[in-house]
Amino acid sequence: MLVDTYRSSNNDSNLISVPAGTDMSQIDLPEDVEKAFSQVTPFKMAIDLQPGDNRIAIDSEDIIKQINDKGFATHGTAVKFEII
Repeated sequence: MLVDTYRSSNNDSNLISVPAGTDMSQIDLPEDVEKAFSQVTPFKMAIDLQPGDNRIAIDSEDIIKQINDKGFATHGTAVKFEII
């Protein structure tokens, strides 16, 4: 699935992903999501996400599921280090 990811202008660690080529002004977002993402800037465009991908800072399967369920995915960026 090709997705475009945008960063919230209110909080740069909050991201929203949509199918690639989606016009963000045409998405019907719930009020709380719309408030958090009222202004966005492009972050990464046309990312090819596939189930089972091992990517740094994003959960591909969760993003794909959210997009399939509601047309968009909200997520943040996080990198965890574990010392074993």
